[in-house]
Amino acid sequence: MELATQIGGSVLDGLAYLGALANLGIRAAYFTFVGPFRGRPFRFQRAISQSMQVGVHALPILSLITFFIGLILALQSAYELRKFGAINIVGSAVAISMTRELGR
Repeated sequence: MELATQIGGSVLDGLAYLGALANLGIRAAYFTFVGPFRGRPFRFQRAISQSMQVGVHALPILSLITFFIGLILALQSAYELRKFGAINIVGSAVAISMTRELGR
């Protein structure tokens, strides 16, 4: 019975999280698209501030994640390319693949 309680608690936590995300999305859409027509001003300065917080201030962790993904890609491709004697193109292959994936 304890397993069922743990599973139920996890499901309820997940549903609460999804509900909070839906609430946030609905409120954001309201205050962006409907609010200005009902007398609520669109706070452009706050929107820019939030964009900076979410985008620019996330660059350090994004760089760290990208570095580790490139490292794993280099290790795995070097293992396979060693079989063909093409270990010297690992750097170029990782650079091209990371640029193509992040550029999408």
